[in-house]
Amino acid sequence: MKKILLFTFAAFFTVAHLAAQPNCNCGSIKFLVGQWKCQGKNASGFPVYSGVLNVGNGPDCTFKLLNIMQQVGGDVTLAPLVVPPNTVVNVPITFTDHPPFIAAGTTAHFILEFMRGDKKCKIEIQSAKFPACGDLACKCNTAGWGTFIASIKKQSIKVKCGHQFSLTCADTVSLKGLYKCIGKCEATYTAVLKNTATGVVVQNFSPFSFTWNYKFAAPGTYSLEITPTCGDTKCTPCRFFFTVRNCDTACDCNPDGWSKLEFTTSAGVQTLKCGDKLAVKKAVAARLNGKYTCKGSCAVKYTAVLINNATGAIIQNYPAFNFPYSYNFPAAGDYRLQITPICGNKKCQPCTIFFSAQ
Repeated sequence: MKKILLFTFAAFFTVAHLAAQPNCNCGSIKFLVGQWKCQGKNASGFPVYSGVLNVGNGPDCTFKLLNIMQQVGGDVTLAPLVVPPNTVVNVPITFTDHPPFIAAGTTAHFILEFMRGDKKCKIEIQSAKFPACGDLACKCNTAGWGTFIASIKKQSIKVKCGHQFSLTCADTVSLKGLYKCIGKCEATYTAVLKNTATGVVVQNFSPFSFTWNYKFAAPGTYSLEITPTCGDTKCTPCRFFFTVRNCDTACDCNPDGWSKLEFTTSAGVQTLKCGDKLAVKKAVAARLNGKYTCKGSCAVKYTAVLINNATGAIIQNYPAFNFPYSYNFPAAGDYRLQITPICGNKKCQPCTIFFSAQ
């Protein structure tokens, strides 16, 4: 039977009479279900109504309300409500309709269960008419956050808001989740990553999106707070916590720092290594690409110099050199490009590429 949720109550009274049942009616118990207002449709597309259960009791009875159910659906257990003599209560209720839906402008029948002494009693009553009920406006959902999938070192686990992760600077954490708004709308997100020890914001994410992938640059304790927005309303954020250890933060040269170099011309791409010699055509553009990786959590910088091999003359200085590097050799001759990586304040092993321009 269809579900009815009952909440707190206040004094009010409208009248409906209980059909006679042996030992159930002492002539003074009265009920009415009505005052329906549409609250829109839930995420499943089912109409949701707020209403009122009016309960009146005269001087001769004490009874306990047990359940209220809609005639064609399932029942719902409510916290038992004792109604003493000479009591009038007005109980707000929420009713979620299920197929087949109640047509607008029609009534529905409900069944009430209550105890009078040791006798379990039932009464069927007709409610007030139901209004038309459309979609819910986009709004926050108290159960909007579900289960997340987190991955570290290619191992995936299911987590919920508040989870504490333990990882190293070598690990990339991946987090996938979803917040479900009420209504026909999708949540948008912002997020902030903070150092919890200092309170310093490490990074703002506006907008934020799933899947989130991140690699921490330094050890410490961190929090990620993700705030969903439904329509124009910011909803309850979800927080995750990270303890990051075993990070090499010293910036230093790396004996294996040079990755593969690539030389591109109109003829194609050639892979090379430091010390190789390339044949190029004068006045024809050629491009050199590569990368040096320092030890520790720091970014490399470069300087470079282009030298005429035969004369030793400096053709061009590059105090701030960047990849990719392009150059048109204006004249035939032999040249060398010496690229020096810098890690922190240390100049590291340079890489020299030789060119023969024809």
